[in-house]
Amino acid sequence: MGIRSAIQALFSSKKAGEHIVKSAEAAYHNHRRKYPDKDPHYHLALAYLAYYQVIGANAYDPMLQMTAFQDTYEFACIPHPQCGRALGIDTLRRSYIELFMQDQELQYEFMRLMRPVHIAKEEGTLEELYRKNNPNMPCHPEDWTVSR
Repeated sequence: MGIRSAIQALFSSKKAGEHIVKSAEAAYHNHRRKYPDKDPHYHLALAYLAYYQVIGANAYDPMLQMTAFQDTYEFACIPHPQCGRALGIDTLRRSYIELFMQDQELQYEFMRLMRPVHIAKEEGTLEELYRKNNPNMPCHPEDWTVSR
């Protein structure tokens, strides 16, 4: 993220929201480049942890790691690169709801990105959708960890 976009974010709530979304997306893409042999869910969890680490959390805390994998599970069902975008929008939604609620375009985009996930949940095929995009991730959540 550039200095220009950070400065613009100071003066515009829309720019601030975009900056937060793009920062989370950038973290996802950086982790994808760093760990090309891993599945998208791993990259999403690392991006999630990076956000919390910036605000002072311990990214190696096993409870926070488990939360990261749980909270990014549905985004991992969305194909790359849209999964990173969904994580970015959700980061804005969770952390700055007032900015998210002011941006109808992002609200509609988030609904559009999440629609296949909601349909798969209703049809009972969410795990299949997850496996399609994350064939190498462990099947059991207790095995989801981030290595140092």
